[in-house]
Amino acid sequence: MLGLRLRSHDGRVAAGLIAFLACIPCILALSWLSTTLLNHFLGEEIDLRQEIVKAFEVSPLHFRVEIAIAVVLVAPIIEEVIFRGLLYGLLRRHVRPLLAMIAVGLLFGSVHDSPASFLPISLFGFLLCYLYEKTGRLSVPIIAHLIFNGIALALMATSHSSQ
Repeated sequence: MLGLRLRSHDGRVAAGLIAFLACIPCILALSWLSTTLLNHFLGEEIDLRQEIVKAFEVSPLHFRVEIAIAVVLVAPIIEEVIFRGLLYGLLRRHVRPLLAMIAVGLLFGSVHDSPASFLPISLFGFLLCYLYEKTGRLSVPIIAHLIFNGIALALMATSHSSQ
Protein backbone atom coordinates (compact mmCIF):
# COMPACT_ATOMS: atom_id res chain seq x y z
CA MET A 1 0.00 0.00 0.00
CA LEU A 2 1.45 3.37 -1.10
CA GLY A 3 4.84 1.68 -1.59
CA LEU A 4 5.56 1.41 2.13
CA ARG A 5 7.44 -1.88 2.04
CA LEU A 6 11.21 -2.02 1.78
CA ARG A 7 12.99 -4.85 0.05
CA SER A 8 16.31 -5.70 1.60
CA HIS A 9 18.25 -5.86 -1.69
CA ASP A 10 16.81 -2.91 -3.53
CA GLY A 11 19.68 -0.67 -4.69
CA ARG A 12 17.25 2.07 -5.75
CA VAL A 13 16.43 2.76 -2.11
CA ALA A 14 20.06 3.16 -1.09
CA ALA A 15 20.92 5.17 -4.21
CA GLY A 16 17.93 7.45 -3.65
CA LEU A 17 18.81 8.12 -0.03
CA ILE A 18 22.47 8.75 -0.86
CA ALA A 19 21.49 11.18 -3.62
CA PHE A 20 19.13 12.93 -1.22
CA LEU A 21 21.84 13.28 1.42
CA ALA A 22 24.03 14.90 -1.21
CA CYS A 23 21.27 17.50 -1.81
CA ILE A 24 20.97 18.57 1.83
CA PRO A 25 23.81 21.14 1.64
CA CYS A 26 22.06 22.73 -1.38
CA ILE A 27 18.78 22.97 0.53
CA LEU A 28 20.53 24.49 3.55
CA ALA A 29 22.44 26.95 1.32
CA LEU A 30 19.20 27.98 -0.42
CA SER A 31 17.61 28.50 2.99
CA TRP A 32 20.47 30.78 4.07
CA LEU A 33 20.35 32.65 0.76
CA SER A 34 16.57 33.14 0.96
CA THR A 35 16.81 34.49 4.50
CA THR A 36 19.72 36.79 3.62
CA LEU A 37 18.00 38.18 0.51
CA LEU A 38 14.67 38.73 2.24
CA ASN A 39 16.35 40.55 5.12
CA HIS A 40 18.39 42.63 2.67
CA PHE A 41 15.40 43.65 0.55
CA LEU A 42 13.20 44.28 3.56
CA GLY A 43 15.93 46.54 4.93
CA GLU A 44 16.05 45.09 8.41
CA GLU A 45 16.72 41.87 10.27
CA ILE A 46 13.35 40.15 10.44
CA ASP A 47 12.69 36.89 12.25
CA LEU A 48 11.73 34.56 9.41
CA ARG A 49 11.81 31.30 11.36
CA GLN A 50 8.87 28.93 11.39
CA GLU A 51 6.68 29.04 14.49
CA ILE A 52 7.72 25.52 15.53
CA VAL A 53 11.35 26.67 15.54
CA LYS A 54 10.49 29.61 17.78
CA ALA A 55 8.49 27.34 20.11
CA PHE A 56 11.36 24.85 20.32
CA GLU A 57 13.86 27.53 21.25
CA VAL A 58 11.85 28.91 24.19
CA SER A 59 10.37 25.68 25.51
CA PRO A 60 11.49 23.73 28.58
CA LEU A 61 13.21 20.42 27.93
CA HIS A 62 10.12 18.19 28.21
CA PHE A 63 8.33 20.26 25.56
CA ARG A 64 11.42 20.20 23.35
CA VAL A 65 11.32 16.40 23.48
CA GLU A 66 7.65 16.44 22.46
CA ILE A 67 8.38 18.90 19.64
CA ALA A 68 11.31 16.75 18.51
CA ILE A 69 9.11 13.64 18.33
CA ALA A 70 6.47 15.55 16.37
CA VAL A 71 8.99 17.14 13.98
CA VAL A 72 11.27 14.16 13.41
CA LEU A 73 8.84 11.23 13.54
CA VAL A 74 5.18 12.20 13.27
CA ALA A 75 5.22 15.08 10.75
CA PRO A 76 7.36 13.31 8.11
CA ILE A 77 5.10 10.27 8.07
CA ILE A 78 1.87 12.26 7.90
CA GLU A 79 3.23 14.77 5.38
CA GLU A 80 4.62 12.05 3.10
CA VAL A 81 1.38 10.10 3.08
CA ILE A 82 -0.56 13.28 2.23
CA PHE A 83 1.84 15.04 -0.17
CA ARG A 84 3.63 12.18 -1.93
CA GLY A 85 1.27 9.26 -1.42
CA LEU A 86 -2.04 11.03 -2.05
CA LEU A 87 -1.53 14.41 -3.77
CA TYR A 88 1.41 13.44 -5.96
CA GLY A 89 -0.15 10.09 -6.75
CA LEU A 90 -3.38 11.79 -7.80
CA LEU A 91 -1.71 14.56 -9.81
CA ARG A 92 0.66 12.30 -11.73
CA ARG A 93 -2.32 10.37 -13.10
CA HIS A 94 -3.44 13.58 -14.83
CA VAL A 95 -0.20 15.42 -15.70
CA ARG A 96 3.40 14.54 -16.44
CA PRO A 97 5.42 13.42 -13.42
CA LEU A 98 7.72 16.48 -13.62
CA LEU A 99 4.77 18.88 -13.52
CA ALA A 100 3.24 16.93 -10.63
CA MET A 101 6.58 17.05 -8.75
CA ILE A 102 6.83 20.83 -9.23
CA ALA A 103 3.20 21.45 -8.21
CA VAL A 104 3.39 19.26 -5.10
CA GLY A 105 6.79 20.73 -4.19
CA LEU A 106 5.40 24.26 -4.38
CA LEU A 107 2.31 23.30 -2.39
CA PHE A 108 4.55 21.64 0.21
CA GLY A 109 6.63 24.82 0.46
CA SER A 110 3.53 26.99 0.77
CA VAL A 111 2.06 25.16 3.77
CA HIS A 112 5.15 25.87 5.88
CA ASP A 113 4.86 29.22 7.57
CA SER A 114 8.05 31.09 6.73
CA PRO A 115 8.63 33.24 3.64
CA ALA A 116 12.36 32.49 3.82
CA SER A 117 11.77 28.75 3.79
CA PHE A 118 9.34 28.68 0.85
CA LEU A 119 11.97 28.03 -1.84
CA PRO A 120 14.12 25.58 0.11
CA ILE A 121 11.12 23.62 1.36
CA SER A 122 9.59 23.63 -2.12
CA LEU A 123 12.86 22.20 -3.47
CA PHE A 124 12.83 19.67 -0.65
CA GLY A 125 9.23 18.70 -1.55
CA PHE A 126 10.22 18.33 -5.20
CA LEU A 127 13.15 16.07 -4.26
CA LEU A 128 10.91 13.93 -2.08
CA CYS A 129 8.51 13.50 -5.03
CA TYR A 130 11.48 12.59 -7.22
CA LEU A 131 12.59 9.94 -4.73
CA TYR A 132 9.08 8.51 -4.66
CA GLU A 133 8.84 8.54 -8.45
CA LYS A 134 12.21 6.84 -8.94
CA THR A 135 11.85 4.18 -6.24
CA GLY A 136 8.09 3.59 -6.26
CA ARG A 137 8.20 3.36 -2.49
CA LEU A 138 6.76 5.90 -0.08
CA SER A 139 9.09 4.58 2.60
CA VAL A 140 12.05 6.24 0.82
CA PRO A 141 10.80 9.86 1.02
CA ILE A 142 9.58 9.14 4.56
CA ILE A 143 13.10 8.08 5.58
CA ALA A 144 14.64 11.04 3.73
CA HIS A 145 12.19 13.40 5.44
CA LEU A 146 12.98 11.89 8.85
CA ILE A 147 16.70 12.36 8.21
CA PHE A 148 16.27 15.94 6.98
CA ASN A 149 14.09 17.01 9.89
CA GLY A 150 16.47 15.29 12.31
CA ILE A 151 19.44 17.19 10.87
CA ALA A 152 17.51 20.48 10.90
CA LEU A 153 16.43 19.93 14.50
CA ALA A 154 19.97 19.00 15.56
CA LEU A 155 21.35 22.16 13.91
CA MET A 156 18.65 24.24 15.57
CA ALA A 157 19.28 22.69 18.99
CA THR A 158 23.03 23.16 18.60
CA SER A 159 22.70 26.81 17.59
CA HIS A 160 20.21 27.40 20.42
CA SER A 161 22.43 25.85 23.08
CA SER A 162 25.44 27.91 21.95
CA GLN A 163 23.58 31.21 22.44
